[in-house]
Amino acid sequence: MRLIVESDCRLVVDWLNGAVDPPPYISSKVRSLKGLLSDWGWTVRWIPRVGNTAADQLAKEGIGCKFCRTHLALPDDIVSKSFHSRRGKAYLFNNAVNITIGTLEERMMLSGMHTVADIFCCCCGQIVGWKYEAAHEKSQKYKEGKFVLERGRIVDENDSSSEVYIDTRPSMSDGED
Repeated sequence: MRLIVESDCRLVVDWLNGAVDPPPYISSKVRSLKGLLSDWGWTVRWIPRVGNTAADQLAKEGIGCKFCRTHLALPDDIVSKSFHSRRGKAYLFNNAVNITIGTLEERMMLSGMHTVADIFCCCCGQIVGWKYEAAHEKSQKYKEGKFVLERGRIVDENDSSSEVYIDTRPSMSDGED
């Protein structure tokens, strides 16, 4: 396994990479951190703060996987809250991150035939929704390339719910309202 650590603090990156010695009051902490990470084949790199804003925004406002809390999307990317799956309500998003995409398949939904792929949390592997690859009806083309996250499988950052439901069955999407 390989771990990549990114920081917008160049000094901390230099400390961890050994380019500069840390001050005495923190040197033992830096050594401890290096020791913990040594088995991971780790890399520490500096990124400008502007490159870190998306990660910062996800951490503060993100919508995450209900099973492991990995960030999946931003509320600003919600296109519609009027979608449904077999398990209940779902949201349509312009973008999703930290997902893996399953096999493409044709599915008949309430709004017509679509080519979709289930999407899974990249960390815990739980199914969290689906991605629209193609819509066969002209009126449904706006969905292409967008993601549906099932409401019962996501949690927003301010939700302290600890309920966990693990379902290993494939998702069957039923369409929108």
